[in-house]
Amino acid sequence: MKSWRLSEILEELSGIQWSPRAGTETQGQVERTLEVWDRGNSLGLWECGEGKFPSQRVERTEVCLILSGRAIVVDDRSALSVEVHAGMILVLESGWRGSWEITEAIQKMYLNLPESETMG
Repeated sequence: MKSWRLSEILEELSGIQWSPRAGTETQGQVERTLEVWDRGNSLGLWECGEGKFPSQRVERTEVCLILSGRAIVVDDRSALSVEVHAGMILVLESGWRGSWEITEAIQKMYLNLPESETMG
């Protein structure tokens, strides 16, 4: 059994250096990540500044809890868009492809589940 205090994880995340967001369409967009658990599944926190970037989920499903900020997440196949904000849960299933447009710097907690655990 494992447990964490969210306040302690957020404090640890705040000490991590910002890095340029790979693949961004927005000059100067930055992000940082703190992975707190990785045993086939991975659990962590991610923070990202304003901007837009393409994204995809390959062989994993991601469950996100938005802690702060706002973003518009667009599914390329259906053109469905969802505006996410603090308190919302978003599930990006394996094979999902689309984009994130961060409209207000965002923090999310994520859990990545390998495709083998989400099938059936």
